[in-house]
Amino acid sequence: MSEDARVARHVAARLRLGRILRDLRQSDLAERVGVLPQQIHKYESGLSRITIERLHALSDALGVPIGFFFEGLHDADGAARAAFSELETMVPEDTSAVETTLLYQEMQDLCRAFSRIPVPEVRQQIISLAKTLSDDLPPPAPKGSGPAEPVHKEEAEAGTS
Repeated sequence: MSEDARVARHVAARLRLGRILRDLRQSDLAERVGVLPQQIHKYESGLSRITIERLHALSDALGVPIGFFFEGLHDADGAARAAFSELETMVPEDTSAVETTLLYQEMQDLCRAFSRIPVPEVRQQIISLAKTLSDDLPPPAPKGSGPAEPVHKEEAEAGTS
């Protein structure tokens, strides 16, 4: 990936993070900046490059300094942060901005810790464990639909006797 593309991707990821931290929908931010929500989506997904004039308007709309969009660009986590823009596409559409931000922070913590494990076999065991645990969990209940289902198979079986 070229340096220009890497910078653009990082700025796009920081734009999305700034919007989420402010608990704004794309349409809210678009209204503040004077563009269509589709344009904000294009900026955040990296489909459209952000001009310096638009970056200034986005900075004002989010209440952050211009430097916010470049924070972490040259540190060791810069590449990992850019990868989170792809991981965030795995978050279900109906997830609130606050839940998305928390999930993003958890993914970031997990990736940092995971990247410090020097033994490939241990990393593979962790991946296998995570897959097993996620397969054991029931699908999330719709919001406001009552108590959660038991998490463990033993609890489910105990509840039916």
